[in-house]
Amino acid sequence: MQNYNIRFGTNINHQYNYEQAKRLLITFFGAVEFTQAIYSRDYTAAPDDTSASTYLNFYARISSALPYSRVKSMLKEAELMMGRTPERKAQGIIDADFDFV
Repeated sequence: MQNYNIRFGTNINHQYNYEQAKRLLITFFGAVEFTQAIYSRDYTAAPDDTSASTYLNFYARISSALPYSRVKSMLKEAELMMGRTPERKAQGIIDADFDFV
């Protein structure tokens, strides 16, 4: 079994995407450890930019016998299931972003 640490982020529909991401991780990997949701401001924005996006992030730890490449492809699949597209990302809309940390 391999442990994987994952960070999830979204800047739209925070609560809905938070719950959906947790459900997908549990569906894909079974038992998952989650941190509480953390809200932060877009770190690339100027300090006085009141229109800067607010991000919701959480961290998760999964244990799986699957190789890294398969886990990565499953996380990309989850992003697509949650509505992530290159066009929305180009507009600054992040429905779902899963990364290894």
